[in-house]
Amino acid sequence: MFASGVSSQAYQQGRRLILYFDGQDPALERIEFKANAGQDKKFGFLQRGHSLTKHSFRWTEMPKALARFFLEYLNAGLHGRRFDFRRVPQTATLGDALSKDKLPVLFIEYLPDGGTADWIERIFVGDNPHGRNPGEQSIKVNSGYLPPACVELYWEGRPLTEPKEVEAFTKLFLKAWEMPPLAEPELPVGEGSSPEPPPTETVKPSPTPEPPPQPEAAKAKPPPEAPPKEPQPEEKPRPSLESPKPEPEPIPFENIPLPIDKRLFMVMPSAGLWPDDTTLVSFGEGADWTLRNAFEGALILGATGSGKTSGSGATIAEAFLRSGFGGLILTVKTDEAEHWRKLCAHCGREKDFVVVRRGGDWRLNLLAYEAQRPGLGGGLSKNLVAFCRNLLAISARGQGHGTNEQFWQTASDQLLNAMFDLFLLAGGEITFDRLANFVSAAPTENLPKSDEDWLKIPDFGKVLITAKRKVVTAEDARILRRTMDYWCKIYPGLASKTRTSVTLGVFAMLDAFRGRDIPDLISSDTNLTPESIMSGTIVVLDLPLKEFGQTGLLVQSAWKYVFQMALERQVRAGNPRCRPVMLWEDEGQYFFSENDHHFQATARSARVCRVILSQNLHNFYKEFGSSGGAAANSVFGNLNTKVFHANNDPLTNEWSSKIFGSEIHSRLTISQNPAPPNRSQDLSDEIFAAFYPPSTTGFSQSEHWEPAVRPEEFNLLRNGGPQHDFEVDAYITWPGLADTVGQHFIRTTFIQNPNL
Repeated sequence: MFASGVSSQAYQQGRRLILYFDGQDPALERIEFKANAGQDKKFGFLQRGHSLTKHSFRWTEMPKALARFFLEYLNAGLHGRRFDFRRVPQTATLGDALSKDKLPVLFIEYLPDGGTADWIERIFVGDNPHGRNPGEQSIKVNSGYLPPACVELYWEGRPLTEPKEVEAFTKLFLKAWEMPPLAEPELPVGEGSSPEPPPTETVKPSPTPEPPPQPEAAKAKPPPEAPPKEPQPEEKPRPSLESPKPEPEPIPFENIPLPIDKRLFMVMPSAGLWPDDTTLVSFGEGADWTLRNAFEGALILGATGSGKTSGSGATIAEAFLRSGFGGLILTVKTDEAEHWRKLCAHCGREKDFVVVRRGGDWRLNLLAYEAQRPGLGGGLSKNLVAFCRNLLAISARGQGHGTNEQFWQTASDQLLNAMFDLFLLAGGEITFDRLANFVSAAPTENLPKSDEDWLKIPDFGKVLITAKRKVVTAEDARILRRTMDYWCKIYPGLASKTRTSVTLGVFAMLDAFRGRDIPDLISSDTNLTPESIMSGTIVVLDLPLKEFGQTGLLVQSAWKYVFQMALERQVRAGNPRCRPVMLWEDEGQYFFSENDHHFQATARSARVCRVILSQNLHNFYKEFGSSGGAAANSVFGNLNTKVFHANNDPLTNEWSSKIFGSEIHSRLTISQNPAPPNRSQDLSDEIFAAFYPPSTTGFSQSEHWEPAVRPEEFNLLRNGGPQHDFEVDAYITWPGLADTVGQHFIRTTFIQNPNL
């Protein structure tokens, strides 16, 4: 839930303790403990009034003590403080429950071999956790096993995610049940004897609603006097890595990752059925284009004004929409969002139509999505590095750089790994702003000579110091040491030109996400995810390249990447109940990435229909640079359906003609030769022969190979519009077509809808 645990192994493994409260006088309704992310069916829980006796409880002193205990632990975690539950009456109640083994049913891990393990002794630690008399118990939480980030809080079905919300709810709970106020927090981990005031940095406004006002019943109850504070023994501060003094202030804990509602990671079930042999478009005489064909991808080529978007593109898109597909639509031209709005309304899908645009209502926090998504891979730095590597390749191509230089593949990966490991360990919200500031602060000349000098660098050193303070486990310490080795040893060892190129390249990529209003789309809260698309939403990214340039390219490419990865994590292969989705890329040459050919190879298993539209081959060759031919052919080879409209580009027409291959044609040859003169002819015969000379005629037949569709024929296709009665011609081919119509391609006509 909170940033300090994102870096921990416990959080990455999916360990969670979830408290559910209900009522205006909040009562603990249910508490769940999940030891790891794989416990999707069995996990420990207690529930009020549940029919299963072993799991049920009444709202008595024990659950009140348990609720207060973890609320206090959570509040202590908000300020990075140690937590020791003592000096309040509920401590004895909880200690009594622990001593009588009343809680093991909650803290159970169900093992893969069918057995169970009770981790209660791992969670509750202290000098005397089982003492029965007030003041005897010293109950703590093993923050290495269950850090505050693993504790989640819900009230009336709504997650409480902001620190102010948690604090307000805790005060309401304590007032409602006449409990003493929160105990004084202990010293921060690693600090001396003087308490440190909380950070004073202003908390950014959040779209999350403010906590509801306290009910009148709670307001009417005066808070009881807190019992006198008992002296508590001094504890030695936890040893920490060496650091210079005075230290810069750490990243304020209030800047926590904005949590994503877990329901947004769910794919909503559907009653529909989509068998692979479902016909999407029928061209007559058995030429039926099916869902199976669509899963194998489609390439549509045609010159500007050829009717590819309004002809075959609109026909295929309409078939997808009417069949209930979800979809992600990438845009280049400024009118594409309006085109899709009309198309969705025409197909009765206007309720599923969503536009992501600057200043709009729909947002996806890209980095938070990858860090918080379910599964063992969520929150791992290597996945965030893969995400950025994909964008770096596109960014380098967009800036005119090649994509095969060593620094883009090795050195940039090392820098990204070291950066994300630090941010995950330090906690705090990972945003493109913070990452860009960190990278821009990394020195490229006059490098620091010692670890202490690195810590003194503004912005940069602040993250390092905060990461050091958040070290809890041996694994945390190993990650920190590895990261420090990079910045203090490997990074200085890079050639000056390479070091500068890597740093500037990463910064340029990150900086593209920092334009006005862009952080609101990708670094704030989240109300739209790839799983929403799998549930039937049509998402149009209205950040056209013609308007937003490099920023529009990278934001849309980032959306495309997380969408592709989310699809591949789902188990969808061969399941007709899984709703098909489309990935629509008009001017698709701009959005190509190194991940694409891997993705398209498994697109059929992911039940995604990918459609790429473009004018000609030169578009791809120009974008891909010197290796353009091989890269483009790799993409085209995995798109089995190919549609060719009117085109006057010789290279594209030659390539298209070769796609259709050659056919055997018969040729009849007729020859005529004059007859030899007849010496016995009289004068009249000679005069007649002069005007009508005799001849001999010969006939011969031969077979030879000719192109099935000659290159010049693509120049003759109609391009729609009123001059052609809105009819658009095209040649189309897909595997298996010959089995039904007797030839491997057809010439067909698409009808334009002038109102779309």
